[in-house]
Formats: sequence, structure tokens, C-alpha cells
Amino acid sequence: MVIGRDYTIKAYVRGDGSATPIIVCGGATIASGAATAQWQLVENDFTAAGTSIQLMGSTSTTDKAVWFDGVTLREKGRFQYAPDVDGLFTVGFVRTDRIRVAALSIWHAPDLSLTDDQVLAKEIDLVSGRAIRGYTGTGQTSLGDLEYGLGSGVATYDVDDVERNTRRCLLQSGHPTGISTYLTGSYYNIRGGNDSYFKITPRNLKGETSGTISTIPCLYGECHGASVGTPAKVKYTSSVDSWELYITSDTPALWYDTARLEVASTGDRVKIEFQAPEDGWIKIGSYSLWEDTYAQ
Repeated sequence: MVIGRDYTIKAYVRGDGSATPIIVCGGATIASGAATAQWQLVENDFTAAGTSIQLMGSTSTTDKAVWFDGVTLREKGRFQYAPDVDGLFTVGFVRTDRIRVAALSIWHAPDLSLTDDQVLAKEIDLVSGRAIRGYTGTGQTSLGDLEYGLGSGVATYDVDDVERNTRRCLLQSGHPTGISTYLTGSYYNIRGGNDSYFKITPRNLKGETSGTISTIPCLYGECHGASVGTPAKVKYTSSVDSWELYITSDTPALWYDTARLEVASTGDRVKIEFQAPEDGWIKIGSYSLWEDTYAQ
């Protein structure tokens, strides 16, 4: 165990009816149970203040005893975030010290803090007497309800459905210190000024050989000078469309708007460019492109 690292500890504990089981690290109590003879699960997140974990009892009577079983210690590696209640984009940060990340994937994991609208199937939906197949019409989750909800979330972004839950991130990347430019008056390609593109392949659910599919550009960055002079600009360009965003604030923020970028349904190339405000700069920490509601 390394001092200063974040960990999660879990253990089953019980006393002899009067002693309180406690777990101590570096002189600080990081988890404790109740003074009961029944087995109980205790767990807690903590920052290590010492190099050892002590399993002990807290009691004024020295001849009392406590027991511990199933003790696990895990360094925290979960990335947690609170989804926006209206289904809008949420920005999060993952920090690494003295590491340059080559690849990073984040996957959804069960989380009881999600709302009922954000959880497709809860534990209570799988108990005896609940529908598995067929459309219930009552809001209880079943395969039929999921199929019935196909495409129903077009206008209500806080309701999950099958179509929405299969949308993908078409491109996403970032830079540990940010990609920046002082260039004003013309756009600068974020890939080093070259005429370089990102290749993307959107879902083509209808198997079209032509036409376009709507996508959502999204970036996180900051500016200097955009709030007092000319705005900073960001531009996405595909073979069939372009998306341009004017930034007039110097506060670090997640950038996107209601406009969409159309891309070829059979696959496309997307160029990302940015432009600094007059006498200022713009820096992009991460950039991405997401599939929008599927409609052709």
C-alpha cells in the first residue's frame, strides 16, 4: 500500500456483542461496524495515511473480542460521473501522474445512483412475477418495452431507448497538456497544420448507398482573449457539410451547440480546425464526434 493513494476496503465484521470492530490506517479509522454479534459488511473509500491496515476492536473492556472475514483492499480505478438529468453532454476528467496515456476506454458499470429513466433493467425488474417478454404498457422494463421504445427518444433526451443506447462515439481523442494555437485570421488544422482528416464510419441502419447521417461535434477547451476581442472559432468539415462554433468566453468549458454536422452514411472523412481570437490563444484538451438521432 502506498501512502497518499486512494483505496476501497471491504470486510465482514462482528463483535462479541459489546466490542466495536474497526479498521485503522495510519492512526485514522477508515471503517467500523456496530457493537453486535451479527456479521455485517462494512466498506469505505479512503486515502492511505500509512503503510499498514490494522484490524482491531474499540472498547473500554480489554477482554472483549472482534472477528474479521473476507477483507479486500482495492486501489480505486473507477471513473464516476453524474449524468445530466436532461440527457445533455457531461464532461469528466481522468488524471494520470507521470504517464502519457496511449489508449483509454471507459465502459458503463452498474451504478445505483442512476435514475430510473437511466437504468434499463433494475434488480427488481428481474424478480419472480415480472414480465420478461412482451409489451407491458406500464413502464415496467421488459424486452417488449425496450422494442416498443425504439426511436421514441427523439424529443425527450432523458429517456433511454434501444436506438439511443446503440449510438456510438465516432471519434474521440485528446492531449495531456492541450493542443493550442495563436493563429488568427485563418483556421489551423489541429493535426499539425496539414490537410489531415479523421476517418469515420457511422451506423447505416438502413443500408443506404447514399445520403447523410447527423452527428454531434463536441470539444473541451479554453481561450484567452475571446471575451474581449474577436471570438475564437472551431470548425468541423466533412465531405458534405461543415459545422462552425464561435467562442466568446475565456472560461474552460465543454463546447457544443444545437447545430449538427452531416456526414456521408457510407463513411466519411472529418477535418477539425481552430482559430485563436485576436491577441489571444485557444487550447483544446479533447475533441469528439457523436452519432445523433438516426433519421434519413
